[in-house]
Amino acid sequence: MEEDPWLDRFEVVTYRRVSTLADILFPRRVPTQTMLRQIGERLNLPADAEFFSSTGFMTRLEADRLLYPRDAAYAKILKRQLSWLDFRRLKILNLNLDTAVLADVWTDFVDFERRSQTEIPFLLEQLAEFDKPKVLDACLGSGATSIGLKLAGIEDVVSNEIDGDFVRVAEMEARKHGVNLDVREYNWMDFGREYRGQFDAVTCTGNSITYLFKRREQLRALRNFKDSLKQGRKLIIDERNYDDHFLNGKYRYSGEIVYCGKDKVDAHPIHISDSMVVMGYHHLETGQKAHLVLYPFKRGELRVLLEEAGFRDIEVFGDYKRDFKPEDSEFITYICRK
Repeated sequence: MEEDPWLDRFEVVTYRRVSTLADILFPRRVPTQTMLRQIGERLNLPADAEFFSSTGFMTRLEADRLLYPRDAAYAKILKRQLSWLDFRRLKILNLNLDTAVLADVWTDFVDFERRSQTEIPFLLEQLAEFDKPKVLDACLGSGATSIGLKLAGIEDVVSNEIDGDFVRVAEMEARKHGVNLDVREYNWMDFGREYRGQFDAVTCTGNSITYLFKRREQLRALRNFKDSLKQGRKLIIDERNYDDHFLNGKYRYSGEIVYCGKDKVDAHPIHISDSMVVMGYHHLETGQKAHLVLYPFKRGELRVLLEEAGFRDIEVFGDYKRDFKPEDSEFITYICRK
């Protein structure tokens, strides 16, 4: 007997709880809640539910898209990564988590030509000791690092990116500069198995490691980066200077390091806490708005993880300079060996 497909249908129920003193004191809080109810399931609203409405019944995917209208996939990733309280805060902030919009904004936010003027000379200096180095760009993004290295004569570059929207814009950028990308789409959690011992250098730049919130996943990713390297070869990884430029309330964005498109994209934090930073991006020409949720490493935290992952000979740079003042640097870069 076939299962009735209508039994696998859901509705999104919205209800409003009675306003509390906290809602009056903190007016940004919205006392509206949603819940998912499967057809045939009893509707159990809280005792203080003041009003509710419901949609028609739909598939689970349709319901997910309605609950997270900007981008259900990214919202689900964040739900797995964040604490219950932090994820609830995101819902209140009304973010645009559509990675297609973020990818479109990102190209101008990065500004390939300007970024390459500082990033690529630094990377070439780190690669100079290797003859015809094989490089893994672990986070292709909009393509700046991979394209820049190829234009500088580093021919053997593998570019990894799991987000199809970013692959799309990176390949567009590559064609614009006459470059062919070798794109792979592996999860960082699988790097050790897929890439074991193949590379002279792994790059994880543009603050990408801070997309991971759970310590065990951060550590696993770093160990997999190490396993992807040949013995004695280098990991090049960076983070934003969260301690000095976010967590102390002194946000800084010069537009000169890594994210160089300040004249086209306004970027600023809309939420800062010890457990997450939410960045807002506003394209000044198109009007597009997107958001990104990041883990703010505390001072020394990433270095401890690198040591625990088994890296050695760790060198630290501030905005690509060996001699630097931490409080003045927007990005902290680590060079370490397997």
